[in-house]
Amino acid sequence: DQPSALRQIRQTVDRMNGLVGDLFELSRLHAGAGHPPVASRMVSLVETAHDVVSELDEHARRLMVDLDLDLPPDPERLAVLGSGDELTRALTNLVGNAVRHTPGGGRVLVSAWRAPDGRACVSVTDSCGGIETGDLDRVFDVGWRGEPERGDDAGAGLGLAIAKGVAEAHRGSLSVHNVPGGCRFELELPGQTRQAGPAPRRAGQQDAIAPAELPTR
Repeated sequence: DQPSALRQIRQTVDRMNGLVGDLFELSRLHAGAGHPPVASRMVSLVETAHDVVSELDEHARRLMVDLDLDLPPDPERLAVLGSGDELTRALTNLVGNAVRHTPGGGRVLVSAWRAPDGRACVSVTDSCGGIETGDLDRVFDVGWRGEPERGDDAGAGLGLAIAKGVAEAHRGSLSVHNVPGGCRFELELPGQTRQAGPAPRRAGQQDAIAPAELPTR
């Protein structure tokens, strides 16, 4: 069955490509631990969250999971200094993970707000039934797999480790705790005051990289 075999080969190649990409990203984050992202500019967490939810909405619908968004009113855009691509990837990992582990009929809620101390916060709350208390400290370990599994699509348990690495590269933090019926991941980043300069960018725009900093791969 050549068509079936070709589909299987393509799926396998896609999974391997995703795994290699995740390993490269994780290695890069670890190598640059303690240093800010290479391409940094003002990024709107509100617009990033909106874009990620819009992108994953159809996937959630197919799994019969309600994917909702709770954002602060305009003009609060929750500006942070960093890489839009990296922050989008981190939030995509968190939301995608929540959708995958929420049973049909459940709900995933993405919320964003400004903390009293000025930090910009985004949370992803799911209906997965919660994580074993003894596993909460291991969720972000590279290769960790729980029951139910909370790894990424490639099956290597790298998605949450990458999200945490992105948070720390942006001088922020990523935590998880159980809530009634599920768990909540909270991403906290240093907020930026409004000032002159580049406006917050939408996710998907290309980060500007100086010629000397162009990637070699």
